Amino acid sequence: MTNIFDGVVTAGLQLILICAALSTDMLADEEQMSILGTVSVCFIFCAVAVAMVVAVCQRLRPHPRYDVFVCHHKADASAQARLLKCIMRAMKMEVFIDSDDLQHLDTLFDLVRCRVLHVIVYLTRGTLARPWCAGEIVTAHRNSKKTTVVLTDGATGFAPPTEQEMDNLTSYVDGADVILSRFLISMADVQRAYRWLLSEQVPAVRFPAALRGRQRFEGLVSLLLHGSVGAVAPPIVPQRDYLLVSSDPLDSEATAAAGILCTCIEQELLGITQHGAVICADHEDPDVGTLVRNARAVVVLLTACTLEALPQLAAIVSCMQRTTVPVIPVATPLFQFPGANFYDTVLPALWTGDVDVPQATELIRAFFQVISLPLAVDSSTEVIEAQSKVVLQRVPKRSDSSTKVLLPSASAGAAGSVQDNNLNGVKQNVEIDMTDLHVDVPGDSDSNGEVIWHEF
Repeated sequence: MTNIFDGVVTAGLQLILICAALSTDMLADEEQMSILGTVSVCFIFCAVAVAMVVAVCQRLRPHPRYDVFVCHHKADASAQARLLKCIMRAMKMEVFIDSDDLQHLDTLFDLVRCRVLHVIVYLTRGTLARPWCAGEIVTAHRNSKKTTVVLTDGATGFAPPTEQEMDNLTSYVDGADVILSRFLISMADVQRAYRWLLSEQVPAVRFPAALRGRQRFEGLVSLLLHGSVGAVAPPIVPQRDYLLVSSDPLDSEATAAAGILCTCIEQELLGITQHGAVICADHEDPDVGTLVRNARAVVVLLTACTLEALPQLAAIVSCMQRTTVPVIPVATPLFQFPGANFYDTVLPALWTGDVDVPQATELIRAFFQVISLPLAVDSSTEVIEAQSKVVLQRVPKRSDSSTKVLLPSASAGAAGSVQDNNLNGVKQNVEIDMTDLHVDVPGDSDSNGEVIWHEF
C-alpha cells in the first residue's frame, strides 16, 4: 500500500507540473503560480485522505487473500501439505502453507484470522502437539472459520489425545506456555479448540481407500472441496522413454515427495522425453524390472523408510543390474544413509529378491556410492523448484539410440542366450549398443582356406 500511495502521488505531481508548464506563459505572474501551488497541495491532501480511508477499510474488513490454509506438522506431513497445495493451485486456488513464509511467523495467526477462507487441519501423529498448530486451530475456532479435518493413517497416522493428555495440555503441547502466551492464547483456549476440532461439529475426511499414489491426494482434494470423488481411471504405463520415479509405496510422505518432484519438472521433462514421468507408487504391483529397462533414467527417492521398504530395495538392485540406465538418487531430509548394521542385520532379514543376499548387498553398496541430490520438501517453493531443476539436469537429454541385439550362445542356437560366467551360470540376454559398433561377419574362404571377415 505504501508503494502504491507513493507512486500515485509522484505520478500525479508530475502530471500537474507537465500540464501547468504546457499551459502557462513563460512570463507567469504570481496569480498563476499561486493557482498551480494550490492545486498541487490540494491534490496531495486528497491523495493522503484517500489512502488513509482505504487503509482503515482494509484493516477493519480485510479481503481474504487465500482460499485455503493447510495446518500441518512439518516433520510428518510437509510433502503431503505441499502436494495438496500443488493440486489446488492447478485448480486456480490460492493456498498458504507456512513453509513458504518462515520469516513472519509472528503474523501467522493474524493471517489465519483475516486472510483465509478455509482452514484444513492435516492431522498426523504430532500435529496437535505443536504450539504453532495449536495457535492456528485456536484462531480458526475463535473466528468461526470454515474448518475441515484430514485424518491420516499409517506409521505417522493420527491418534487423538487421551482425556488425561487433554486435561494436561501444558505437557502435551511442546513449549505452548512460552510461545502461545505471547499471543494471548491460554491452555483453556487450546483445550476448547481441540474438543471442538475433534467433535462432530467439524467435518472430517480420510484418504479414498480405492485409489493409489498421486490419485489418493487428488481424490482427497475432491473430497475436501466437493464432498465426493468421481470415477478415476487407473494410470497407463507407457511402453518406453520416460523418467521412472521409485518411492516407498506404503509411505504417503514419500508418494507426496515424488508427486512434488514430478510436478516441478513435468513441463521440461515432456520436452526431452516422450511420456514425462512415471511414479511406481501410482501403479498396483508394478513390474519394476520392465519399468527400469524401458526408462530414460530412474530417480530413486530416498525417504524415512526407504531402507525398510522391500519394493524400494528391489528397485535399487534392478537399477544397478542395468548399467545402461542412469540412476539418480534423491535424498529427502529425513533419510538416514545405511550403516554396517543395515548390511549385516537388516538387509539379510528383509531381502527376498531374485538375486542372493551377497549380490544384493554389493549392488546396494554400489548404489550409495553414487552422489545423491537433495530435495528439501519442508522448504519453500523456490528452494524445491531449484533443487528439482538440478535433478532434471541429470536426465539424459536424448534417448539411447542403440539397437538391442540378442546374441545366442553356441549351444542354444539362434534363439538362445549368452552365458555370463560372472553370474553363476545364469543365462541372460546381452544388450549391445549399435552406435559406432563394428561387427565382423564371416564370408567366403580364400585360396589358403582362411575365412575372410567383412566389417560393417
